[in-house]
Amino acid sequence: MCACGVQIGTDIQDNKCGWLVVQALDVATPAQRLLLEENYARDDDACVEKVKALYRELKLKEVSPLAVPHSTSMVPHIATLVNRNSTLWRPSRSRS
Repeated sequence: MCACGVQIGTDIQDNKCGWLVVQALDVATPAQRLLLEENYARDDDACVEKVKALYRELKLKEVSPLAVPHSTSMVPHIATLVNRNSTLWRPSRSRS
């Protein structure tokens, strides 16, 4: 939490459908996908670190939408990935 009282960087814990997790799902091996499913949307520092480590392993910062010109052209691709991987964002998913 920052000094202003706002929580920063909680996409993983909050089960947000962000660019990083969508990209990770697009390129993940079955074992990496399982790691995401087991650790994403968990309010646990160890789980968050596993997801961040996977993002680093996949080198997702190197292909960030900020580094890709005309990243808005990726919107249809991202929508397809979200639909294909929609089980990750089930509302009933428990956060242990």
